[in-house]
Amino acid sequence: MSVEATKWAWDTSLKPTLKLVLVALADHANTFGICWPSKKSMMSKTSLGSTALSNAVQELIKLGLIEREKRYFNGKRCSNLYRLKIELGTFNVRTPSERTDSVRTSNETLGTSGVPIVLYKEPSLNPQYKCKPVENLHKPNKRKLYKKYALEILALFNKKAHKGFKPTDANLKIITDRLKEFEKFGDLESSVKACRQVVVKMSRDWGEDEKMRGYLRPKTIFGKGNFSQYEGELGCTTVEKT
Repeated sequence: MSVEATKWAWDTSLKPTLKLVLVALADHANTFGICWPSKKSMMSKTSLGSTALSNAVQELIKLGLIEREKRYFNGKRCSNLYRLKIELGTFNVRTPSERTDSVRTSNETLGTSGVPIVLYKEPSLNPQYKCKPVENLHKPNKRKLYKKYALEILALFNKKAHKGFKPTDANLKIITDRLKEFEKFGDLESSVKACRQVVVKMSRDWGEDEKMRGYLRPKTIFGKGNFSQYEGELGCTTVEKT
């Protein structure tokens, strides 16, 4: 966060909503007045909705207070980069008495008033401004999803078959393996639905048979090869809702 940038944002005369967004951007800004917050982060900071936030940013651009630049990583969009259009010499600078033109550093130059101005490299050419990989940013954690559904299916199995199998790694793995296997033929939701239907069908078909009731266990129902046969029989069988 740049204290100078935040002060500049607070001191700028604006409508409440516009000032709120400008202050939020300044709060994210580095010493060069540059930031690249996500829209979600900005919405959280300002308590504004997506449309209201976008309108405020557009208005700040029209007023010449900020600039916006699109960012990409491997051809995919990342969060936008923003430059605060702070007046010359208002932040991260030293006075002429503290710094002369002859001894200024490589990232400073003199403004028209003689005050040193900090320059910054073009963000698109500076590695520190490159986007981080975002391929999996919005994707759900598949491992957690598999475990969640495996636990639900095991609980349904225990309820329908009147069993008490514990959620051990072995029991959850064999169910997860079938979820992954049958997900290839559609999607995860369809795979979960098939597992639930097989549980209901087999519990009903074998539950009243004293001999077959002993085979009602995860290893039998969800065993590789067995499950595909039981699932194949669903097409010609009416299964109660789970």
